[in-house]
Formats: sequence, C-alpha cells, structure tokens
Amino acid sequence: MRARLRLRRPGGAGPRRRAGRGPPAHEHPARRQGGRRAGPGLPARRGPGAVRRGRGGPAGRPARPGLGGARGLRGAPGPRAVRDRPAGAPADPPPPGRLRRHDGRHLRADPGHGRARATAAAPAPGIALAGREGGGAGEVVDRVAVVGAGLAGLSAAVALKEAGRHVELFERSRLLGGPDLATRLGLGRWLRLQERFDVRVFAPGRPPSRLRAADLPAPWHLAVGFLRYAELGWGDRVRVARTLLALAARAGDDRSLATWLLAHGQTDAALAAFWEPFFVPALNAPLDRITVGEAAFVVATAFLSDAGAARFGFLTVPLARLAEAAADRLDAVHLRTAVTGLERSAAGTVTAVCTADGQRLGFDGFVLAVPPDRLDRLAPGLGLPPLDGFASRPIVDVHLWHDRGTLGFDFAALLRSPVQWVFEKASGYLCCSLSDAGEVVGWPEERLVALGWSAVSGRLPQLAGARMVRGAATRSPDATYAAPAGGRRPGPATSAPNVALAGAWTDTGWPDTMESAVRSGNAAAELLLVASATEASRVA
Repeated sequence: MRARLRLRRPGGAGPRRRAGRGPPAHEHPARRQGGRRAGPGLPARRGPGAVRRGRGGPAGRPARPGLGGARGLRGAPGPRAVRDRPAGAPADPPPPGRLRRHDGRHLRADPGHGRARATAAAPAPGIALAGREGGGAGEVVDRVAVVGAGLAGLSAAVALKEAGRHVELFERSRLLGGPDLATRLGLGRWLRLQERFDVRVFAPGRPPSRLRAADLPAPWHLAVGFLRYAELGWGDRVRVARTLLALAARAGDDRSLATWLLAHGQTDAALAAFWEPFFVPALNAPLDRITVGEAAFVVATAFLSDAGAARFGFLTVPLARLAEAAADRLDAVHLRTAVTGLERSAAGTVTAVCTADGQRLGFDGFVLAVPPDRLDRLAPGLGLPPLDGFASRPIVDVHLWHDRGTLGFDFAALLRSPVQWVFEKASGYLCCSLSDAGEVVGWPEERLVALGWSAVSGRLPQLAGARMVRGAATRSPDATYAAPAGGRRPGPATSAPNVALAGAWTDTGWPDTMESAVRSGNAAAELLLVASATEASRVA
C-alpha cells in the first residue's frame, strides 16, 4: 500500500503542486543537489502558520546559541510551517500514467536512475544549544528533528509530539502512513480488519477454494481450516501441519527455508498451495532466500500465538490521509528538503542537521529514519555495525478499476501467479501486490497494468468478460532490506546519546515489515524520552 501526500493551503485552497514519486515507507534517498538557496524560517512562536514557497524574503534561520529557548512550544500542537520547494524549482517530468486526482494520489514511474547521492554539508562550528557549552552531552531533549517521513519516521514523530516535544519533520519527497497510525490518529473508521484469517484462493484451472480460521483458540483455529483446504490433498495437509509446528521452534536458524522444507517432506503441490503464496509475500523474498528463523517468527507470531494474529487489514483510503493527519500534529514539516549531514560537538553529541540548500538547523535530539545505505553516508561514526551488505528487495502494486462493482472478498491469493495477493479496497477497485518483484520492477507502467489485469481477470470468475476502466502501478525498488549473511541489524541506540535510529530494517525483533517500521519508530521515540527523563532527574 503506497500513496501520495498532497498538503493543501490554509483555508481549503487547492494543492500547491504534485510531489515527486518517492521511495518506500522507510527510505528516502537523495535526488539532486540544489533547490532553495534561501527561504523563510519557521514562524515566530505562537505566530500564524503559513505555507511558504517563494525564493524572496529573509534567509532561513541558521542554528545559533539559545535555540533551546523554543521549548515553550511543547504541549498541544500550535501553528506550524509547511515548507515546500518554490514553483520554479526543477521537477521530474510527469509520468506516462497515474491515478486520477479524485483518488487522492499521484503515482509516478520509477525515477531511480536520476537520483543523486547525498553529500555531507560542510560543518559550521560554534553551534551550541541552551544549557550546554558547545553541545556537550547530557542535554534534556525538547526539540527533535525526525529525518525521513516513512512509517518509522511518522511513528516516532507522533509519539514524541504526544509526549510534549517540539517536533520537526524533514522529508525529501512524499509522506506515508500505516494501519497502526490510523487508530492513534483517530482514523480507525478507514481501516478494514478481518474478523478472522480468511483467504479466497484461486488456482489455475480449478474452482475457487478457501482457507479460513475457525472460531477456536490457537492453534486449533487453523487446524479446522486446513481440514477444509481443497488445494492440499490429505497427505499434504498433515505434512504441512506437522512442519508448521516443527518450524515454530526453529527461531535463529539461518538455513535456507527452501532446503529445510524439502528435507521435511514438503511436495511441489504443498509449496505452491501454501508456502509460496503466504511466506513469499509476507517476507518479500523467494523461499531460498528466506531463513528458517525468519519463517519461524512468522509461524509463531501470526499462526500459533493468537487466533486473531493472522488477520489481514488494510486502509480503504489512500495512505496520504494518514500522512496528512500525522503531519498536522507536528510543529513543522520541511518538504523536499534533503538532510545531507549532521554536525557534532567534541563530546560526541549531534547538534544540528545540514540540508542540501545550505541550512544548518539546531535541535536537541534526532531520529534518523532512513535506509542503511543512506544512513552510512548521512551519519558515519555512530558506532553501528557494517551497513554496506544490506540488499534491497522490490515490491510492485498494480491498481485496477473495473466495471463489475463489488466482488465479495477482502483478500485473495492467486496460486502460481506473479500476482500473489489481491485486495478489494472498494467497489470496482482492486490492489494487486507483486512481492519479490525484481524481474518486473523496471517494466513500463502499461506492461505492469496489463500483467495485473491478465492475472486477475483470468482467475476471478466474477471478472469474466469484465472491462478494465483504468489502471496504474506503483514501484518500490527498495521496499524491504535483507541483512547480509551473518550480519547484524542495529537497534535504535547509537554512540551519540541524542540520536536514535528507526526503520523497518533495524532490529525490532520482527522481519522487515510495516509492523517492524512502526515498532522501530516507537522504540526510537522511547529511547530519546527515557534519556531526557534520566537527564532531567540528574539535573534536578
């Protein structure tokens, strides 16, 4: 699920301009150098908020001694500034196909080859925050900069704001949200969550079948469903059930899941009817690149821990709605502003962010919600394990509108198909998910739409003879990250006492998923809040 954020001017006026297509929730790599040479800073405390776009006016506010005085802004969110690039700034060309304006999103073709690498800004010595000389350690965190506005960054920003901090968000392109944020932001009415695990399964040349959990405690809720699952013969049903129980106890096992399953008697039919349609999309990797330990976590958490744990949920509105709701709670949102470096004091504390347009803005605390390759360039020397071996894995979503109205399911799985999962998000609207999409992520949008429509119209009986009204595709070349063999994912803590990491790829105890992204943001916020409370007690 991916979407655009289109912030509107005060008073309900129309959107400024369409933001460029950005990468996935937890990653926002640099585009190009340049942009605004100078621009207005944040509004005065308690002053009116404004959308600022022009190049004229006073220069952006640099970091300076005494920035800690802005702590009077803590508490309920007040007026905020939304900073966007001026209308004359260069933009990527429009995509060949996109969703219509009334859908609330703008989908772009992959611009990956045009992105530039971020470079660190030159240091500006002498920045000191109120209450310390030269940015020494031990400062209470009141003003926080969150770099990266994906799921992880938004979760951290909202948690910090709810704790009374002054929070500013730095984002180079679009904003995203997620289901966990929907409830926290009062948008739960737009979240559709199954009452129980329930999947319609469509295999080639066979009538549809169903895998549905029973109204029983775990693990018996799935045992009844397996007895009725027509895509597996009786022998395979027994073997799959036994293998699931054995797999749940293999946490930490780094062997290949594909090899392990074959050793446990899983047939080609069982792989195609159960293991591939559920584990490949869940972990965004083929079975031979999933470890036994990763699969064991999915089994123990989703299938065996609780009868309601494996339910599918999704938003019925664009994710941009969540991003807007989250951003509205913050003190400032810096759009299309690339953070290219951090300034540090001699004591090791980070004192300011440096942006591509030459600004140096001082803060007390920092959350870095960026992918591993960009983190390595943005903030070296944070005491992290090697990050250069992390490999990205793509996901493609194809959005299809048709003339048949409601098809009668929330979630479906297609067997032996490049489209693994299909969500009916609204009447006449399907979202098709292609995980492990390395072979197709570079295809033109028209070809991806044709692939998606061919897959669903050829499998779903309700679409026999239907007409596709329109279609669009979103690509996430770096949707998830896999750690190198034997590598270690970093947690939220760094060697800088006022800097925390967030991102689905970090060590949250979960695989690189949306749930992991939200958990990482909450963990980063908690780390800064605990440090702040500890220092406040020491000073008192």
